[in-house]
Order: sequence, then C-alpha cells, then structure tokens
Amino acid sequence: MSLYFKILIFSFILPFLFSFHSKINFYKKWIPFFKANLITLIPFLIWDEIFTVKKIWGFNNEHLSGVYLSNLPLEEVLFFIIIPYCCIFTYEVIKKFSFTQNIKCKLVTLFLSALTFILGLSNTEHLYTSVTMISLGLLLFYQFIVNKEFLYPFYLMYIIIHLTGFILVNGLLTGFMLDIPPVWYNYEETLNIRLGSIPIEDFFYSMLLLLCNTVLFEAFKTKKMKL
Repeated sequence: MSLYFKILIFSFILPFLFSFHSKINFYKKWIPFFKANLITLIPFLIWDEIFTVKKIWGFNNEHLSGVYLSNLPLEEVLFFIIIPYCCIFTYEVIKKFSFTQNIKCKLVTLFLSALTFILGLSNTEHLYTSVTMISLGLLLFYQFIVNKEFLYPFYLMYIIIHLTGFILVNGLLTGFMLDIPPVWYNYEETLNIRLGSIPIEDFFYSMLLLLCNTVLFEAFKTKKMKL
C-alpha cells in the first residue's frame, strides 16, 4: 500500500465509522454528499490534469500505487472524494450546534473575497496562485451576495480541519519529514510562501474545494428535504 493511500485511509477511517453514530447519522446524507462531490470532482480533476501536464505540480512514483487515470494517480483522484467526505462530515457535526449568520460573518466573507481576488489579479504570472485566488474570490463574493446561513459553520469547520488534520495530512503529502514528497510543486507558479512544506496557496485551494462541496451539498440536501 502506497504512502499516499495510507494517508487517505488514516484520514477517512474515523469519519466513516462515526457516520453511523446515532447522534450524527451522516450516512443518511450520503446521496446529497455524493451528488455534490461528483459535480465538484469533475472540474477539479480537469484542473489537476492540466496543471500536472504543465508541470505546475506533479507526483513521485515512490509513494504511489502505480495506477493512473490519465496523468493522475489513483490516490490523487481519491483525494477529491475522501478529504471532502471527512470535511463535510465534520461540518455536519458542527451544525448539530445552533449557529446563526451575523454581520461579522458577512464581513469576513466580503473581506476574503476581495483579498483573494486582488491577490489573484496581481499575481497572474503565478498560475497556481492566480487561478486559485480568482476562483475563490468569485465564489466567496457570490456567497456574500446570496448570504447563505451555512457559512458560519463552514468557516468553523475550515478552521478546525486546518488547525488539525490538514496540516498533518498535507504536510506529509508535500514532504514534511520526507526526502522525496508524494506531491511536488513548481514554486515558480506560486508565491513561494510556505508553512513548513505546504505552499500557502494550498490553504486557499482547499477552501475553494470544500466550499464548492458544501454549497452543492446544502443545495441537494435542501431539495431532498423539500421533497
């Protein structure tokens, strides 16, 4: 079993098992999750494929199973399913507590939208930076306009995940304590600012990935509830 696959299994096992807990019952929401995830998965895999071909990032075979979908290793494809699963599970647990949208949350959304969009426009020479930041800025601005109440628990989930599992998982994937990382980056396409071995863009990329999953998950879940 490859190191990349072991990292994914380690991330997945507890959220999966607790999905059947009587006070959580996340398994009952698998249908809206997998619908949302599939829609999100397709553009992110296309993005991943293009950036891999352009050598903006890539993968080291030493830590992979050797099974590929086009230029993407199987583990990378599973990443876009397993990590959102773990995060949306955490998001649903957080929502068990009562949270209401407030003006501070709206202002945070507007601030993040402006910050990321401006960073993207001002760094068009770095493709990873510009594509990620502009995409996230536009999505956040749209969420600011529609003012969805799920943003507050989403931000809490994002903070909790990134203060715990994300730093460990992404740190290992990008080479923390490893001579050869499972995933490498062309740092000419980034701001070359890192937290340990993690490029700063990864924190915004993950917000974009998780926000796309959350927006669609809430849409499918609400539609199902109305039916």
